[in-house]
Amino acid sequence: MKDKEEILDTIAQIIHSLVEGNLSSIDPLLDLLKTQTISLKDLQEEVLDFIQQVEFQKDYDPQHLITENIQKAADILIKSIQKPK
Repeated sequence: MKDKEEILDTIAQIIHSLVEGNLSSIDPLLDLLKTQTISLKDLQEEVLDFIQQVEFQKDYDPQHLITENIQKAADILIKSIQKPK
């Protein structure tokens, strides 16, 4: 359970950094998310989608706002993390 809480906290930090335009902290947080979820094989697709959406937004949107795509990817990832096994 603690691991899931840490993953959810990392997702929140990534979104917060994106909103604040704190781009230098996003890549280390994405790396942390990858490390935290590497053993959770059932989450890999959702993690990858979330990371791709964040990276695209960070690189191509000068406003650094949370888009519908990031929101959707985050929602799907969070729901997958919260599913009981």
